[in-house]
Amino acid sequence: MKRIFGCFDEKTFAKFAEVFASLVKLGMVVLLVGDLGSGKTSFVKHCSSKLGLNPAQVRSPTFSLVNVYEGKVKVYHIDLYRIDKDVEVLMELEEILERGDGVVFVEWADKIDTFWSGEEIKIAFDFCENGRVVSVESQDERFLSELSKRWSEVAQV
Repeated sequence: MKRIFGCFDEKTFAKFAEVFASLVKLGMVVLLVGDLGSGKTSFVKHCSSKLGLNPAQVRSPTFSLVNVYEGKVKVYHIDLYRIDKDVEVLMELEEILERGDGVVFVEWADKIDTFWSGEEIKIAFDFCENGRVVSVESQDERFLSELSKRWSEVAQV
């Protein structure tokens, strides 16, 4: 199932990320897709305070490939932009996923579409006139329903 949550300015985008982060559970894998500058790293940064992290420590893992942050839960922030089916990186990613000891955010996840099980939550970012369009896709209908419910409560305030 896929839900489109609308065109967000930066402030609303940050609120949406916080609502999303409030639903995150240990072992969750979040695939982030979108063009350069569409909000993938910003989304993780906006989620960070709800996950017990200092937002200032969240930075793009483009060159490190994997950043690990310690908060209420361990957060793995992975960037696949520079990989090209790199076996070592894929093995490390597989190991992180098997551990299930944290929350995993994967930027440029569409670079290895065939790698994913389908159980992950996929968030797509695109540009709109006033900011970003965010759509969330998941096989877990309860998660999407709860996200929609919580977002509608916050958006009305």
